[in-house]
Amino acid sequence: MTALVVDPKPVRAKVSRYQIQRLGIHVELVSDLNQGLSSISNENRVFKMVFVEQEAWDKESSISAHFVNSIQKIEPGFSPVLFLLGNSLSSSRTNTATSGAYTLSIITKPLKASMLAASLQRAMDDNRVNLIVAAAALRKYGAEVISADSGKKAIKLLKPPHQFDACFMDIQMPEMDGFEATKRIRDMESNGHVPILAMTADVIQATYEECQRWGMDGYVSKPFEAEQLYQELSRFLQPPSTANS
Repeated sequence: MTALVVDPKPVRAKVSRYQIQRLGIHVELVSDLNQGLSSISNENRVFKMVFVEQEAWDKESSISAHFVNSIQKIEPGFSPVLFLLGNSLSSSRTNTATSGAYTLSIITKPLKASMLAASLQRAMDDNRVNLIVAAAALRKYGAEVISADSGKKAIKLLKPPHQFDACFMDIQMPEMDGFEATKRIRDMESNGHVPILAMTADVIQATYEECQRWGMDGYVSKPFEAEQLYQELSRFLQPPSTANS
């Protein structure tokens, strides 16, 4: 997964790149919107998201509007989500450039990986984004993470015998949803029981009961943070015994 950052100041651009890369996302840098237009118009390069520094966005309103129009013309499924990196939540030129059907997502600085992760989850209902954010959050606490982008792949990974201590299962996935995948995993289990925690944006009681009915052990709500995932996971993991115990 690749992101494009548009920022005229090299040092600031590298800081943004570092924070985005912490989530496991590849980043390309350009210094102005004209270069950004060339990048997103290249058929051989697909960007999942574009981050534009507000200084670059406000510098020329006509180019900003053209930039939005160019993104809207990209084939659905391949068009990136546009984020504005700004010090404030208001900009008259931003409002003008994004009037109409297009919605611009704004991230306030200083940019942090945790804030970025939450913004990505809110703006992009995308399974790959959820995988990247969750994996980065768990690795922060020293976990070894293996990702699967579909329910069918999760079933293959969790076919006994396996070495996984727990599984975070997104309810909405291609090919097979998290409920059906969990049911099939439970059907394969005989002696063991791997904790399966649902990842969902719907935390009403009906969803919690549905998770239990399909054999899940709990859930985390999206957008989630690293500490939230760790705390939920720690309920099921025993601390390692010490030599003196």
